Amino acid sequence: MSEATTRVIRLLDLVPFLRAHPGLNLREIADEFRISVKELVSDLDLLMVCGLPGYTPLELIDLSTDDGYVVLRDPQNLNYPRNFTDSELLILKIALSALSEESPPQLQLEIANLISKLEEQMPENLPAESISFEPDAIGYLRRIGDQAITKNSKIEISYRNDTKDELTKRKISLIKQYESDGVFHWDAWCHLVNARRTFNLKKVVTANILDEESQVGEFAGETEPITIKLKVEANSEFFRKHWNLLTKTEESDVFELQVYQKEWLVREILKGGGLAMVVSPSDLRNLVQSRANQALALYQ
Repeated sequence: MSEATTRVIRLLDLVPFLRAHPGLNLREIADEFRISVKELVSDLDLLMVCGLPGYTPLELIDLSTDDGYVVLRDPQNLNYPRNFTDSELLILKIALSALSEESPPQLQLEIANLISKLEEQMPENLPAESISFEPDAIGYLRRIGDQAITKNSKIEISYRNDTKDELTKRKISLIKQYESDGVFHWDAWCHLVNARRTFNLKKVVTANILDEESQVGEFAGETEPITIKLKVEANSEFFRKHWNLLTKTEESDVFELQVYQKEWLVREILKGGGLAMVVSPSDLRNLVQSRANQALALYQ
């Protein structure tokens, strides 16, 4: 962006800011806009000769800088912040949605809030729900999932394990596919480990439908995931390994996680050394505490 364009944008933002914050000194305003006091004075001098057609003292922006304090008396028609155009709103929403796909959970909530604010400004003839973002690969995998369920066929996938930095090939029998907070998953029986597993579609590198009938193991576990609330420190090993499965809540450092196997979660929390704790449900919190006490007793 050119220096002239940057300055015009700053001037358009400066007037409503001065209107909302009367009596600030030059240094405070310059710091807010991340410019020098010299640049700010130059901007204010330019604003004083801007205004509506006619350009008499009655139509110009009226402000003063007596004793280093800025007072805006008449902003003309620039007293409200500038709005995005319809095209800018669409571009920003799509860009933020794409950014959210690759962001950790603590940022996804902030991005979702920004998208909600943009949607409030969408024109009535363009409903917010009419514009959605979905990576091409995810759309392809969802179609593969639909076909596998319809044909009752197994799927062979290559799945990326970020923790072990490896790619494994496995056959799965899909039980269902679902979306959770904008992330698509496959709930499936994994024939490699002979257990029920959840697969994040963002980590599925390849997927092919096989000419083999789908088979779900006898001990597939719960038909619906259990929602667990956890307090997790951002610098913990648990967060580093499982951040993509966590959903940020409004509470500080508290996340929600959906699991099918409580035993797996108990083991992962105990590995965390106290940096990940169960908030609810209470029975799982008590189970983790009991296992931890049993482990400590072995050292006494």
